[in-house]
This record gives sequence, structure tokens and C-alpha cells, in this order.
Amino acid sequence: GLNSMLAVGNDLFVQRNAAMTSLQGLVVQKVGVLTGGNLVIHANPLLASLGDLPRTLTEVKGGVRISANSPTLPSSEADAVAATALENA
Repeated sequence: GLNSMLAVGNDLFVQRNAAMTSLQGLVVQKVGVLTGGNLVIHANPLLASLGDLPRTLTEVKGGVRISANSPTLPSSEADAVAATALENA
């Protein structure tokens, strides 16, 4: 499950969660609303689904980086998260 989520400045990092397979149920709001920030989902080796994140992602005024997760994570899900963040910017 999710055991490593860290906010640094205006950035939010979800990384190095060895057993996390999905972000189902996670709602991310207000990342970098005033000055811009980044959402980084990185190095979660079993993460195979971003769940509803593309639909629930709101008020992320910055970049999105999704990398080094499970090779079974559909690129379409990662692309949808990035597109949602761009729409909100």
C-alpha cells in the first residue's frame, strides 16, 4: 500500500512504495496552487494502475512526472494524468 508520500515545498512525491499496486481512491488537490508545483509518481515497482487519479486530479498547477513504475502501468493512464494537469494549469 501507500506508505511514502512526501510534500517538499509545492511539490508532491509518491515514490518508493514497494507494495503499492494502485492509486485507486487517491485524490490529489491543490498542488502548487499559488506558485506552481510538481506531482511526481516515481519508483513504485508494482504500481500497475493510477486508478481514478486522472478524473480526481484537481488544482495541480505545475508538471507531472510518472516514471520507473511497473512496466504494466498503461501509458494511457499516465498520459491522462499529464493531460489533466495541463488543463488545470
